[in-house]
Order: sequence, then structure tokens, then C-alpha cells
Amino acid sequence: MNCSLPVIVLGAGGHAKVLINALLASNRRIVGVTDPARNEGEDILGVKVIGDDSVVLSFSPKISSLLMVLERYPVKTLAGILRIVSGSKIIASPR
Repeated sequence: MNCSLPVIVLGAGGHAKVLINALLASNRRIVGVTDPARNEGEDILGVKVIGDDSVVLSFSPKISSLLMVLERYPVKTLAGILRIVSGSKIIASPR
């Protein structure tokens, strides 16, 4: 993953918040957070919710990195997103 690219974080739960804190501490630019259970414009640790997961389709993988926090995403959703977005990084949280 290109560390100079801005980041979109999929998910806004507890594990995503840990990731957001780490990214902010590393001075990474976060474009926004996606979460179908949150309202667009809602603030998550100073980062705005930019919509549900489908909003990532409007971003080019050449201008943004995608970080997914696997907490409760259905396999079908993940498979579809991974087919579309190249260079993604998946951060899995064991349960």
C-alpha cells in the first residue's frame, strides 16, 4: 500500500476508531469513514462519515487507499469491494 495516499476507512466501530487514531498519529490524511449505520457528515474522532460503503466506487485507487476493518461486513460485500478496489489493505479483527 502506498503510504502517501489519502485513506478511506470502511467501518466506524471500535476497531475502526483504533485504526483512525493510529492513522492520525501517523499524520496520514483520512478522506473519510464509510458506515451504512451512520449519518453522512457525522463526526468520528474528527473524521467525517462520507456515506455508506458504496461511496468508495467514486474514488480512484490511484488517489486513495482503502482500509477495511472487518467486524461485521458480509462476505458478499467484501468480495464485491475487493474486486473493484485494487491495492486495498484488510485489517481483520479476530472474534
